[in-house]
Amino acid sequence: MEKKRLFPNNVVLESDDGQRLLDECESYNDIIQQNSLRCMSGEEEGVLKLLCGKTHNVEMSRGIICRGITKVMEGPLKGMEDRIQKIDRHKRLAWIHVQSEYFILAGLEIVEKG
Repeated sequence: MEKKRLFPNNVVLESDDGQRLLDECESYNDIIQQNSLRCMSGEEEGVLKLLCGKTHNVEMSRGIICRGITKVMEGPLKGMEDRIQKIDRHKRLAWIHVQSEYFILAGLEIVEKG
């Protein structure tokens, strides 16, 4: 099993009040690069919560490919098959589409292909 950071060059802060969090972070402008702060969209947040759960770790999913259609049988990708853009069966990775040019890598083991 391999662990990697989902966002290696980012810090993710969670808050009930995103605007207040942004306002508070402005006092650190000398450290934070200008225009590098942004709030996640509701879609991004929803996908991350589904993938990471309470542990904040993306667990491995398992699935099959039948007649060219991916079906995830277990794991956080179950029910998210329509978001899978690419699968690397050798590395057991799936590229999950979140927004127009934004992808998340998640573990996906294809146990059967038919």
